[in-house]
Amino acid sequence: MKTNKISGIARTLIQGLMCLPLLALPSAAQNVSRLLLEESSNLQSWQPVPVTPAMLDANGEILVPTNTPEKFYRMKSELLMPPSFTAQPASVSITSGQTTTLNVAASGTGPFTYQWYQGRVGATTTPVPVGTNSASFTTPALTATTDYWVKVTNALGAVNSSAATVTVTSGVASLDAVESSAATETETATSRLAAPGWVKPSGATETLNSGVVVPTDMALIPAGAFIMGDAVDGDPANPTRTVDVSAFYMAKNLTTMAEWDTVRAWAISNGYTDLIVGSGNASDHPVLMPSWYQAVKFCNARSQQEGLTPVYYTDEAQTTVYKTGNAVLTGGMVKWTANGYRLPTEAEWEKAARGGLSGKRYPWGDTISQTQASYDPFASDNFVAFASSPWWTAPLPNTSPVGSFAANGYGLNDMAGNVMQWCWDEVKVIEYFALNENYQRMARGGSGVRNESFCRVAKQYPSLSDGVYHGWPTIPVNADFGFRVARSSVPY
Repeated sequence: MKTNKISGIARTLIQGLMCLPLLALPSAAQNVSRLLLEESSNLQSWQPVPVTPAMLDANGEILVPTNTPEKFYRMKSELLMPPSFTAQPASVSITSGQTTTLNVAASGTGPFTYQWYQGRVGATTTPVPVGTNSASFTTPALTATTDYWVKVTNALGAVNSSAATVTVTSGVASLDAVESSAATETETATSRLAAPGWVKPSGATETLNSGVVVPTDMALIPAGAFIMGDAVDGDPANPTRTVDVSAFYMAKNLTTMAEWDTVRAWAISNGYTDLIVGSGNASDHPVLMPSWYQAVKFCNARSQQEGLTPVYYTDEAQTTVYKTGNAVLTGGMVKWTANGYRLPTEAEWEKAARGGLSGKRYPWGDTISQTQASYDPFASDNFVAFASSPWWTAPLPNTSPVGSFAANGYGLNDMAGNVMQWCWDEVKVIEYFALNENYQRMARGGSGVRNESFCRVAKQYPSLSDGVYHGWPTIPVNADFGFRVARSSVPY
């Protein structure tokens, strides 16, 4: 077989083909290119040609065959990209004993390898079984809440996803399902014990099989799938996907200053030694500035004060109730089947905020005005407008009394604006100002000192769990943060 040499830049070509894929990428901001050999018989359609050692001469130049019919050869430059995520795995709720499938999407230069892990992001001690090298992972049948994440690798590096929490619930039917079977069920609503201060659902009768009872200050969010993510503005950080959420309860209102003070007064005498003195503009305004840790401890304290089972623990055996300090909590430390108070997951929050609507920008539709929510039209898209804004009431950000605006379709107030609302979910974030990586908790909803873009139901905003901004000492990063409580839908 006759051969011709590809000379001139052949040695560069060899280095590009044989060496560059083996180099480690110094940083995610840098890219690497390589030269590829392609052949064609018509100068229109080109196919890659693998370069083998047999094609190299003593000088390291490529020898290509001169076949009949004639073949044409060219060298092409390809930009190599490290992996990055275009879609993160989404948290989901399932019934005990069920499985679920988690999915990611990655961009960059293939091929990719996928390794899924169980537990906190970055902890590689619990890889999932061999044979899951895929962008999709189906969990085993779960009986306890579990976190999963995935590492995606190519020739230039690797990247870790955020954690997806698979919340396992007892599978109690939603209120809609209970009411639909009322004609055939005869168990009375009083045959199960209800927590103090709770009432039967509106319209329920004594012949309704209402094992589900609704707290007077909460709304039952029905079970079922919904479209989570930004279908209107196309935010790449929160792409649309279908998420199935079990029934749960969500507080109709944000936690107020008065509620915080009442619970704290009980808590400091019952082992919650560092629950802070709350801040707020008035007793019926939302409490301001609790860190994520403080909000979680408040949930436990309120649960114990009302005789309910706490949700958060400092160990995966769930024997020590979380009361003090900034504990690193994993999904295994959360008793999702408990009847106590907790923070909603991101998926729960977004479903509740949408109020039964789908594909809308705000809880009520695609437009917003200051007659519908408390927000700051003068703030930028990236930063809170503090003392320079007329909506900043020094030394505290502007808030409105809870419930000042019309409720959404589920009867929830202030799901847009007033204060940012802490959620359970954790995400790994690179803090460019602080030049370090850390884990942050997600917040939603917007506030009185942020503009309308933060009020979008699909807007995600991770923030430091301790509320301390490293580099901005004058104003805490959580100055306009608050929260509302949720409860799992379980028998009482």
